[in-house]
Order: sequence, then C-alpha cells, then structure tokens
Amino acid sequence: MPALHAPDLDARGIEKLRQEEAEREQYARFHLLDADTTDEDSRRQSRAKRIIERATAAMGGRGALGRIGEMKARLWIEADEHCSNAGVANVPPYAYPVALWQYTV
Repeated sequence: MPALHAPDLDARGIEKLRQEEAEREQYARFHLLDADTTDEDSRRQSRAKRIIERATAAMGGRGALGRIGEMKARLWIEADEHCSNAGVANVPPYAYPVALWQYTV
C-alpha cells in the first residue's frame, strides 16, 4: 500500500506569509521618476493615466468611488468549440456567462 502524503501546514503558512510580504513590498515600493519622458513607454503611460483620470471623473470622482460598498461582476468566457456526447465541434466564437462574483467592501 502506498504511503499517504499529508501536506505540511507549517510550510504552507510560511509560504503564504512570504507571498503577502512580497505583495506589500510591491505595493509600497518607491515611485522613481521617469528619466526619459519622450520614449514610447512614457507616452503610453501618460495616455493611460489620462484615460483613468477621465474614467474616474465620469464615475463621480474618487470620493464617490470610495463610498462603494458592494460590487458585482459577471465573468464571461469566449469559446470556439462546442462539446457534446457526439464529440467536439468547431463553431464561430461565442461568449457565455460562467460566474457572478459579488464583493462587499
């Protein structure tokens, strides 16, 4: 009879703490100024910031977004195959909902 392998819960807990620490370090890292503001990446980043600022303003500003207490998101998947008892058939791409996620802040 093969030996059963039980997971090491201590190792999992330590790994989880390491992951959380890495996430905090990534979040809290210092922002370095862009040395070359004329390159393509800088132009894309500036454009992205303007888009986000306009979208935030269109949704009522940071104050309104900060008061959101609940969010819902529907997850859609695009498929181009249809599976049935007869087998798999290629079909034109179509989207269908697979989940509804609900967040409470």
